[in-house]
Amino acid sequence: MSGDELSAPRPAGAPRHSLTVSVLAAAAEHTDCTFSNLALAGRVNLEQLFGGTRYEPGTGADPLAIKRGRLFEEILKKDDYAELLNLLYEQDAAMGAFGADARIARLRDIPVSSGRSGLELRAAATRVELGKIARKAWDAPTLIDGAVIRARIAGEIAYFEADGLAAASNGALHVVEAKSFPLIDGRCDPVKLGAACVQAGLYAGLVRAQLREDGLPGETVSDTGFIVLPKNTRLGRAVLLRQNLTFHIRRAERLLSLASLDVGAVERIHDHPFPSEKTVAAERIDALSHLMDQAGTQYRPECLEHCAAAKLCRERAYRAGRVALLGDQVRRELTGIDTLPRVLELAGGAEALESEQDSARELVRARRMYRRALKEARP
Repeated sequence: MSGDELSAPRPAGAPRHSLTVSVLAAAAEHTDCTFSNLALAGRVNLEQLFGGTRYEPGTGADPLAIKRGRLFEEILKKDDYAELLNLLYEQDAAMGAFGADARIARLRDIPVSSGRSGLELRAAATRVELGKIARKAWDAPTLIDGAVIRARIAGEIAYFEADGLAAASNGALHVVEAKSFPLIDGRCDPVKLGAACVQAGLYAGLVRAQLREDGLPGETVSDTGFIVLPKNTRLGRAVLLRQNLTFHIRRAERLLSLASLDVGAVERIHDHPFPSEKTVAAERIDALSHLMDQAGTQYRPECLEHCAAAKLCRERAYRAGRVALLGDQVRRELTGIDTLPRVLELAGGAEALESEQDSARELVRARRMYRRALKEARP
């Protein structure tokens, strides 16, 4: 597909945002939602669009958490990444030696030349360093500080900064993601760890795409990534967690290809683009709701954690009585059935469509057991 085919309608008034890994991580949770994919393709800032309405999303990241994260990164980078390198050396037995003499590629120090941006220059330098790793060059870096990955998203070039990329001496590259939430007694917040793995998987997917674009093997990037956390609530010591990122990398590659973006959907909604943030709130919501009708959505309760449109989407799902309101497990058990009223009809013995037959049999059986239990419970 060409860039023009993938580009969503973008009126001048629609608020836009810069693409970051955080934005991609949120979008990765909704690869089956055409509305979400259109917003990503158009770089539309849904947070701003829903601002000032009754569907306005949460307040965003905690400033204290951001400050804590920066302090932890500074600790890891102190004395030429001494803390992080020590953690990597401890992985030698399982991962292969990271090299006795660590080489750090410091890309943040590259001077910005006239007419080119710092991100553009660092992206070019990152490609060079990645090539050395893939080719197992003698001067391949152990760590790339300030790596920037260039990618084409919906026909436009975007640049993504990575926390760090660790390369083993055997030529494999492992994504390193530093987070400031603590590991206490061997445990940490599973939701935050999952989010860190999503971001690490995106970095890995971005790097694999870059390598393949340069004619190098994407398999240079290992499915194993490293999440670095403080060992307790204090930031003095760090611990490294090995994580299998296979699932997250595959999902990232699916997102980056925008395979789930239906080009026909873009054409169908061309006359109903994303509204301007200056539009009156009620009219803005009407326009967004109409756009959802045209594109299609896939609401799940988890959307509330990742998508700025989730509150409106939830209300629409409630009005339509969508099975998805009950969560993925129930939705899987009711395969082929979209709405709760239809669930009741089938449980009552209504004729089932071919796609509903398996679920309908179970519903009839469940209703029969329920009625029997009620009868036996009566005195």
